Amino acid sequence: TGVVAAALLAASGSLAWSYGALVLLALVGNGLAARWLLARLGTGRVAALTGGAMTVLLPFVHAELGVLPLIPLAPMLLTLGALHAIAERPTWPRGAALGVAFAATWMSCAQYALLLALALVAPVTVLAIRRSRAGAAARIALARTFAVALVASGVLLAPLLVGQLRARHSYGLARGAETVRGLSAGAEHYLRAPWPELVPTLGVDVAPRGRRALYPGTAKLALAAAALIALRRSRDRRRLRGVAVAIGAAAVAIGAGPLLDVGPLSPHDALAALVPGFGQVRSVYRAAVLVQLVVVFLAAESLDAAIAARARAGGTRRRRAALAASIGAAAVIAVVELWPQAQLLRAAPAEADHRGWTTWLATETPVDAVIAHLPFAPDPRSESFEPTATWMYLQRLHRRPMANGYASFFPPQHATLWNRLGHFPDDTSLDALRRAGVAYCVVERGRYPDEALAAQSALTLRFA
Repeated sequence: TGVVAAALLAASGSLAWSYGALVLLALVGNGLAARWLLARLGTGRVAALTGGAMTVLLPFVHAELGVLPLIPLAPMLLTLGALHAIAERPTWPRGAALGVAFAATWMSCAQYALLLALALVAPVTVLAIRRSRAGAAARIALARTFAVALVASGVLLAPLLVGQLRARHSYGLARGAETVRGLSAGAEHYLRAPWPELVPTLGVDVAPRGRRALYPGTAKLALAAAALIALRRSRDRRRLRGVAVAIGAAAVAIGAGPLLDVGPLSPHDALAALVPGFGQVRSVYRAAVLVQLVVVFLAAESLDAAIAARARAGGTRRRRAALAASIGAAAVIAVVELWPQAQLLRAAPAEADHRGWTTWLATETPVDAVIAHLPFAPDPRSESFEPTATWMYLQRLHRRPMANGYASFFPPQHATLWNRLGHFPDDTSLDALRRAGVAYCVVERGRYPDEALAAQSALTLRFA
């Protein structure tokens, strides 16, 4: 994602434009990848195109559109396609393709990669068992293919994994049980829509601001149910539906997190202990993205079967036209039924308004000088960090390391500094800044009385 963003920034010179373009490219990429995967799985052209459109407007993604790593689904879909190719015929080039696709998934969103890998345990195990029954040559071919995939992904991910493991060890990064429980997905979340449906469904509530609203849409669910219950397809199609259901069921269980604990028995804790990185995942409800993708796949399957049945149907031209119209209407409704609401946007900061202090920092301070923006966010709510996002945006003008920022994890040193800045510029806060290695502070005008700043002999005041 960063490589694409860097290219967009180099071409445009505008970080805001590049961000918007990156979001649009990711959404379009989701649709193209879903269409490709469905076509690879044998879905007809019209149904595959409809599935791609459903994926572009996937409710989960648009409800989380402010979290950039959660937007690109294409790497996950390419990984699934590569795995399907191996199930058809394991070869080393297909193993290499799987390794590259999984590495791309990890690089764009490590959480998605972990959740996908866990959801694929059962299907891959079944594949291995089936191949083992086909003889020694089949077992060796499959083992060789997965070995190539492991090497390819390992080579690509090694630098990133080393850094992540070092950070986890250095800072003791972990998630508390109550934090994870509070960000798990229960049954009620799957009956909550991020915004009103075009045709409201009885029993489905609308979540405030789309928070943990995982309902995929009534039309999609109805089509998916038809694929599982009413339609008869070939053995291969039934097998694909079985794999889809297995992935969806695993994703539901993973997303439930500690909500599935029974007394001292905790499947989530077991996974956190056994799977490196899973213990650092806070919002396990995000596994629901796989549930919604499975619903899209099954809905496309249903549409494809209906289109095929319509082609075989007899009767008058009017009856065939009515069937085509009903199938088309079902497809359109499935795509647009949860049309995303307009996002709450804020204009990017005008860089010219900040040229004074950013130019001073860039020209008058050492390149390794640490700066701190004051005041820090007043509380840990994400919306309280909106000014911090502005400072992070403007950091590219002066390129100095910052003591404050925003991320999923905050180092312990940041919390210590944060807690001691309540009465800036008193001696306690200045001592804390010095201990944190801060050399310069950028202070918002009007947030601290000028006389309080001037009274501190330890401060050298600049009004750039």
